Amino acid sequence: MLEAGNAKRTVPREIEDSVVVVTGVSSGIGRATARIMAENGARVVLAARSEQSLREVAEECEAAGGQAG
Repeated sequence: MLEAGNAKRTVPREIEDSVVVVTGVSSGIGRATARIMAENGARVVLAARSEQSLREVAEECEAAGGQAG
């Protein structure tokens, strides 16, 4: 749901089979967002400063049922 001031509206958008780019996936919100998107069937494009973290998150996303790269 998007909120702008007092206005609220729902933006219908299927995540399944979408391509989602997530930055900052080494930790925190970026990592959680990547996993949630993968759990919902998205193809997730990951970006992080640490190659090791990138590999770990890619494995987590794939284990959750998504595709990561």
